[in-house]
Amino acid sequence: MATTVANLLSRMQDLDLQEVDRTFLGMLFGPYGSGKTTLAMWLAQNLVSPEGKIALVDSADGWVSLDNAPSLKDGVIRLPYVDYNDLPALADAIHRKVKGFEHIEVVVIDEIDSVADDTLTTVVRERHGTPKGERLPEIEGKDYRPMGDLISLAISKFQKAGVHLILVAHDKERIDHRKVAIKGPALSPQLKNKVAGLLHVIGYCTAEVRGTVAKPEYVMTVQAQPTGLVEAKTRIGSLRKDTKLSHEYFVEAVSSWVGSTQMAEDLVADEPAYEEEPDEMPTDGIPAADVTDDADDEPAFVGTD
Repeated sequence: MATTVANLLSRMQDLDLQEVDRTFLGMLFGPYGSGKTTLAMWLAQNLVSPEGKIALVDSADGWVSLDNAPSLKDGVIRLPYVDYNDLPALADAIHRKVKGFEHIEVVVIDEIDSVADDTLTTVVRERHGTPKGERLPEIEGKDYRPMGDLISLAISKFQKAGVHLILVAHDKERIDHRKVAIKGPALSPQLKNKVAGLLHVIGYCTAEVRGTVAKPEYVMTVQAQPTGLVEAKTRIGSLRKDTKLSHEYFVEAVSSWVGSTQMAEDLVADEPAYEEEPDEMPTDGIPAADVTDDADDEPAFVGTD
């Protein structure tokens, strides 16, 4: 059937009237001790309303890491992770406003890479009919797809439930086609691509010692890259991939974006802290979002810890 003018008009959309969904979905990743869990909980505390609750799905290590910041535990419901069925069950309970879950507004999933590994193990055991306690059969490439589908489905359920979702992962280094070390979340390439398609921001957390030997300063920063989901229509504050941001600035920028109905030109904030000198080649954590390969097109970060 030929395309008519009426058909074209029915499909035309005014971009000025379209808005990006501001139910925040993001991921923070980095090495041990880089402050990623603390930053995730700090951001969660700034996204939740005074009447709302935060659900933290974590390992024992994640909860312990908050001992030095007890205020970040305020209004937090902790759910120790057992198996991958926990995630869709939690999303469904929030969506249906089951008693005890009706006030949850933010969900933080710590060590999503461990959740993915557990899901992969379950997929392999179920495929071979191997019970727990017995040796795990060999993992094949075809096992990664159902694992990725299960994790991305759980994330989509949280999105439909209307809650802010913050994922936390460890980092992993790989060598790209240029023989350059690339830092990324410790997830399979297939899962990273699926997850990146759902998120607003991916942030690489680092920690370094600054100052003098006599007065050292332990500084934690994050390099943030808005994903393709929001890059075409808006920016989250003035987050830039070539800048190391203080945790405070990052939280402020994302919180302002979530609470705003304005677009990019109205959201530009002051210059963030820890900006690299333009003529120097920094040695660690430099995002290389524009340099990807076919199997791995999520924002990547170049360098050492």
